[in-house]
Amino acid sequence: MSLEHRGIGEKLRYPAKLDKFAAAELANGAVTDAIAGLAIREREINASTVQGRTDGSSFRVREVLQHWVRDWSEEGLEERGPLFGPILDVLRNVAPERRMTTRVLVPGAGMGRLAWDISEMGEPKCLLNHRRARG
Repeated sequence: MSLEHRGIGEKLRYPAKLDKFAAAELANGAVTDAIAGLAIREREINASTVQGRTDGSSFRVREVLQHWVRDWSEEGLEERGPLFGPILDVLRNVAPERRMTTRVLVPGAGMGRLAWDISEMGEPKCLLNHRRARG
């Protein structure tokens, strides 16, 4: 990178932004590890045998982690785009004066990403419909 470009980056505080991204990535990793740990403890799974298993308990752990990655990671953008895009497109077509009184039911709610994206639009209120896990 040229000195001129470095200077522009410093002026815009770009290195500080990169530090924030790195910290967020570490926090996301810690949350993901905590979710996996909780799932392993709750389902009494031997963590060393989870890889490659297809029984119900390890399947649920993998499923939760797959949903987490799909909903909240950059890698999941390609998968969630076709799922969430049409819903968000419809909401963008709601007249601005009606948006604050519009309520949206988010079935299942998953890992909460769709509800988050809707709330970030600053528009409809989300009514989350969480399914209770059956033990």
